[in-house]
Amino acid sequence: MLPALTLAGKKVWRAGKFLHQYGAGRLSLTSTQMTHCVEAVQTAIADTAPKVRELADAYPEFREIAKRMLTEWERGALDITPTVTAKSRVAETLRSSVGLSEQVPIRSPAG
Repeated sequence: MLPALTLAGKKVWRAGKFLHQYGAGRLSLTSTQMTHCVEAVQTAIADTAPKVRELADAYPEFREIAKRMLTEWERGALDITPTVTAKSRVAETLRSSVGLSEQVPIRSPAG
């Protein structure tokens, strides 16, 4: 699935480098400010992940959704870093860190 909007003329999820260029060129943000923004997103995800685990434990029907959420949040956090590569985009540590590391089956867009 592709993102709906383009960044620097491309529809890619791994847009960290482009996001930093946009922040500098269009928003006049310094590299330090962009780094702080990325760190704030990563901190918010890390702070929220344990609550997602609590909710998954309290509501078993939410467990698979919770695992997918954590995977996508981690991928998103990786995607906004300027040094992300396809190989470094493997997202499994966040789910493991909160104890939801079982595999999540990947569904096709049609199914």
